[in-house]
Amino acid sequence: MAQNRKPRIDIFEHGHNVSLWLHRLNTARQMQGWPDTVAVAEASLLMGDVPLTWFLTHCNQDTAWDDFQEGMRQRFGDSEQTIMARIQHRKHREDESVQSYADDMNMMFAQSVLPEAMKRDLLLENLKPSLRKQVMLSIPTTIDEVITNATFLEEKFAGITPEKLKVWEQQRNPSKGDQVDRLTRAMDKMCIAFTNANRPGSNDRAMPNRPANNTDRPRQGQRGPDAPALQC
Repeated sequence: MAQNRKPRIDIFEHGHNVSLWLHRLNTARQMQGWPDTVAVAEASLLMGDVPLTWFLTHCNQDTAWDDFQEGMRQRFGDSEQTIMARIQHRKHREDESVQSYADDMNMMFAQSVLPEAMKRDLLLENLKPSLRKQVMLSIPTTIDEVITNATFLEEKFAGITPEKLKVWEQQRNPSKGDQVDRLTRAMDKMCIAFTNANRPGSNDRAMPNRPANNTDRPRQGQRGPDAPALQC
C-alpha cells in the first residue's frame, strides 16, 4: 500500500513568498490530517531565524491555524509593487508543465488587485516561447482559455491527444475535406429541389379530398369510363 508522504516544503525565510509557503503547508496539513496544534508546530520547524523569532513571540501551543496564517501574512506579506515584480519575473520554464506554471501564477494573482484582463495578458506573455506564439494566435479572452489552449498544445506536442482534444482542434481548424463535404451535400439538396420543381404536374393545384357524390359514381347497370369492355 502506498504511503501518504508529506510534500517537500522549503524553509521559509524573510523575503520569500509567504502565500505560496502557506499553500504548501495547507496541502501537507490536509494530506496528513494534522489538527491545528500539530500544523502550527510543523510550521515552526520550517522557519528561518527571522520568522522563527516572530513565531516565538506571537504564537503558542493554543494558536489556531487560521490565526497563525493571518499573522504570517500580516508580518511577512508583500506590498503590491513587490507582488507585481514577482509576477513579471515569473517565467514559464521549458521543462515545466503548464499546470505547474499556472498554479504558481494564480497564487500570486490572488495576492494582487490586478484586473482579469491584465492577469490574462501576463500569464500569456510569460509562457515559454515554444507555446506562446500559438496560444496568442488562438486569441484567448480569459485566463482559463490561456491555460486550456496551452495545455492542449503541450499534450499535442507530447503525443497525448485525447479524443476531446481532437474534437477541440477540428472545431477551430476545420479541414478542407470537411468544407468540400458540406458543399457537396448542399449541392445535392439543390439538385433534388430543382428536380422536384420541374416534375410534370408539380405546378397543378392539389384538389382537396371530398366525399364522392352520385354524379361521380357510375349508375347501376352502367360502366364507368375505365371499366373493361364486356365480353360476349
